[in-house]
Amino acid sequence: WLQRHLNNALPNASIAVINRGIGGQDAPEELARLYQDVLMLRPTLVIWQAGANGAIRDASPAAFKILVQEGLSELKAAGADVILMDNQRAPKILASPEHAQMDEALKEVAVAAGVNLFSRGALMDEWARNGATQDDFIAPDGLHMNNLGYFCLAQAMGTAIVTALQQPLAAQIAKAK
Repeated sequence: WLQRHLNNALPNASIAVINRGIGGQDAPEELARLYQDVLMLRPTLVIWQAGANGAIRDASPAAFKILVQEGLSELKAAGADVILMDNQRAPKILASPEHAQMDEALKEVAVAAGVNLFSRGALMDEWARNGATQDDFIAPDGLHMNNLGYFCLAQAMGTAIVTALQQPLAAQIAKAK
């Protein structure tokens, strides 16, 4: 869905969206396979969502933060742009006392590293303010998004990426005038 959205919005660009996420993994496992599964592809942009499984497993937010910082350093050294994405508002994640700390750690790392943070949590909070329920976007397992949730997430993420790509162009045009 994300690739379709980006291809429609940017028809002259060559875009391939490759999902390297593995269910059940979090920052330690993701970092261990970062080179082989991500960097070897020489990506232009990496969207990295982490923290949900760590929160569910009561992982240390401080240790999580260090791992994400390390991964960001590797991604940036390879020349990739990065978007960190925080966690969905799902019952199993919300039941964890660490979930808010994991999201805050991602936010702090994003600011310190100068990378973008796409707040899936804030997006889902907005959906809730507009009358949506968790059942509208979360699968029966109480953890993952359902098809509608992933579709809406892809639309919002795609719009954010396209907007960010067009802003430098708009600034250049305004400067040239």
